[in-house]
Amino acid sequence: MYNNKRLLLIILGVILLLVGCSKEKSTFNQINPLNKDDIHVISLTVGNSSPTREVMNPSLITSILDNLNKITFSKMSVKEEKTVLDNGNKYSLTSTYVLEFIKEKNDKVQLNIILISDKELLLADVKTMQSNSRTVLYINETDESSLEAVNSIYSEIKQLVTEYAQTEQFMKKAGEKGLTESMLRTLGNLGYTREEILNLPAEVIAQIFAPGTPLEGAGQFQPTDIQIKELNKRGIDTHMSLILGNLGYKYEDMLNLTPEEVDFIFPNTELMANLEQKGFTKQQVHSLVDQGKSFKEIIRNALNQ
Repeated sequence: MYNNKRLLLIILGVILLLVGCSKEKSTFNQINPLNKDDIHVISLTVGNSSPTREVMNPSLITSILDNLNKITFSKMSVKEEKTVLDNGNKYSLTSTYVLEFIKEKNDKVQLNIILISDKELLLADVKTMQSNSRTVLYINETDESSLEAVNSIYSEIKQLVTEYAQTEQFMKKAGEKGLTESMLRTLGNLGYTREEILNLPAEVIAQIFAPGTPLEGAGQFQPTDIQIKELNKRGIDTHMSLILGNLGYKYEDMLNLTPEEVDFIFPNTELMANLEQKGFTKQQVHSLVDQGKSFKEIIRNALNQ
């Protein structure tokens, strides 16, 4: 009888031990239910020192949310949180990504995840995060499906962060060459790659962005064979006539250009500097052009002063 009771107590003890040691497994939707169609923005922070970036890529958002549904989670204890996050030191690493999912800009957070590595993803219980109590965190299980999904999410974000870094480096180098965002868009539209843009000689850049330069062969003036011959007699070749046309000169204007005006315009890479010498700043010239003035009008006004 004594032995039976002892055996029963041992069995009960083992059962209680197993129950106490087992963790409740939860899915993403059980922890943080949401309608993925409502999410349009991700606020992404790398570690805790970089600026927050707003990601509005529908396919990326959908991919991450779909992968989250493939992950099984378990609730973390305070001790586990400290261990996994290394007492908060993991937040200072550039390999840690914090993602906040929101409906629209400046809206409240609908979902918060912390990517520690390609094997560890923490999911915050938003309800506790937005309350005065301790934020409850969940960590992914190590089953094959969960690990594959975590790896997929981490890889997508890592690639995005790498692209951001490459863009920042490119913009810095382009800025050192005096290229603005508007100029970069123009060069991109002309078919230049980032590498080609950074390797462009200063004189080529100056020629591309000089007033009147025809881009991709485009021009407001397309001379006929007879017009080309007549203009050539006056020392104006086809390329010069295209530039003059873009500056607002008609064919008749070109025929009657004075040597002084031709020298003032060409080479057109020096036109802005010539206008500055006449008292027209770059800002003033751009402002006049925005108001509908042609370069021809600005040039003749400058020469008549």
